[in-house]
Amino acid sequence: MTNPRYYEDGKQISEVEATDARGVVRDGVSVRVRQQFLDGAGFLRDAAGPLRITDGSGSADGLHRPGWRVASGGSLDDMILRDIQRERIQEAHAEYLDGLTNAWQSKSPPGSRQRG
Repeated sequence: MTNPRYYEDGKQISEVEATDARGVVRDGVSVRVRQQFLDGAGFLRDAAGPLRITDGSGSADGLHRPGWRVASGGSLDDMILRDIQRERIQEAHAEYLDGLTNAWQSKSPPGSRQRG
C-alpha cells in the first residue's frame, strides 16, 4: 500500500503540515489512501458458477423489497440447499393461499357452540 496523501483546499500538502503534534489530521485537511477492491465475487466462484442471492423467484430484481432471500448457483451443496429452501417457500406459499381462500369456510359459525 502506498503512503496516504494529504490535501488542503485541493492542494497536496506534506504529512507534517496536515497533522498536529499528536499526529491527528487537522480540520479542513482530507486524506486519500489507495486501496484495491475485489470487483465482483471472484472468491465465491467455483466450477458450477457464481453464487448469487435472489428474491426467491430466481430474480435479483426484488432484493430491495421485504421477503425471501435464496442462494442461486454455486456448488452442488449450494444447489441442494437452494432446492430445499425453494420447497419450503412453495409449502409456505401454498399454506398462505389456503388460509386466504378457505378462511370463510369455518367448521361452525362464529359464536355458536356445539351441543354434545
